Amino acid sequence: MLHQVFGIEGLTMKSILIIIGPYPRKDHGYHYWAKAIEEGGRFYYRVNGLTVEISEDEFSNVVINPHLYYFSTALKLHLRIKRAKEASHAPI
Repeated sequence: MLHQVFGIEGLTMKSILIIIGPYPRKDHGYHYWAKAIEEGGRFYYRVNGLTVEISEDEFSNVVINPHLYYFSTALKLHLRIKRAKEASHAPI
């Protein structure tokens, strides 16, 4: 598993490589870095400047298994980030 742990007082952040499929291929375009963050008992998932709040279970699951495939936590969070990105480009 590829991840780095950063500790700052009151903040835990894990950078994890999100990989499409159970068998990673480096030439696939869906590999990207995400951050799973714990701060003051709250949990967040951050990709390319977009952050969404997640549950403690989602935090633990995506750190343990960062692979994108059907029914995985990584896929669920990937889709949540995608919806947040689409919503942020909506006209006001």
